[in-house]
Amino acid sequence: MMQPEVRTYLEEVRSHLYLRTDVEKQLIAELDSHLQQNIEERLNQGQTKDEAIFQAIQAFGKAEEVARLLYEACCKGTWTDALKLSLPHFLAAALFISSPLHKAEFLLLLYGVFISVSFFGWLRGKPDWLFSWLGYTLLPVFAGGFLLAPTISQALRSAFGNGAFPSAGLTAEVAIYYLLAIWLVLRISIKVIKRDWLLASLMLAPLPIVGCWMFHVQQAGGFYTGVEYEYFNQPVSQALMVLGFTSVLFIRMRRRVLKAGVAITVSAISMMGVAQSLWGDIGFFGLMGLSLVSLIIFIIPAITSAAIGHGDSLLDIPAADT
Repeated sequence: MMQPEVRTYLEEVRSHLYLRTDVEKQLIAELDSHLQQNIEERLNQGQTKDEAIFQAIQAFGKAEEVARLLYEACCKGTWTDALKLSLPHFLAAALFISSPLHKAEFLLLLYGVFISVSFFGWLRGKPDWLFSWLGYTLLPVFAGGFLLAPTISQALRSAFGNGAFPSAGLTAEVAIYYLLAIWLVLRISIKVIKRDWLLASLMLAPLPIVGCWMFHVQQAGGFYTGVEYEYFNQPVSQALMVLGFTSVLFIRMRRRVLKAGVAITVSAISMMGVAQSLWGDIGFFGLMGLSLVSLIIFIIPAITSAAIGHGDSLLDIPAADT
């Protein structure tokens, strides 16, 4: 059986790995095997069991440092993985720049591709390239909530005596939609955060960019009055292409701190670029506000990860015999 001290040490190593579950299990099993061999050698040298376990663990080094070295050795994706990770950003950018957004068949076809690839990747062990695809599957849920927001807004205004209350049936349907949408997004996000909070942030990165576009188009009346809004699409397309190239850097880098720095910086710059293009000069405080929104998208998954932990327990990993 795995000794409690060894289990605690390996649990701590795994909590900092942020790799695919199957890779983590293999690495932890190998570490356990090496530890057991080291302990056995020390026992043969005449050390007590407690001394052998303690010194074997000490010889391996701090759990966080071991995890960092293992992560950097295993996290770098191939160029094929980089293409898979960046492809949904380029597809979405092409959709915006070619302006078929008003044609339902194009939207349904592309969304079907996003759903299919996401489902395939989820069943194949949740590789790193999956999560950019998964982010775009959430866009319709996000868009639906955005378009239904006026109903909620009207209900809130009427509650304070400003305007008529919308029909009870419509309000109830919208409320149910919001509850289901929030449940779905939270459920998916928590599962992804348990895999790696940084990948969860990467998954959510397109949402504020598209959100800026939706808000501007709605203010211009494009969703409801048939206003031509194709000229709004170019900055969004450019921002999504930047996210695509950033994804290539992200998956090819080894150091986690560099991955986080690049993702946060580029996401913030992309969002600010879209806002400046759509709304003109929004001023220093406007730019700071948008930067804060981008930062929050990364901070919330990190805080959630600290609260719920990473991965599963080692109970399902076969222990080496002593």
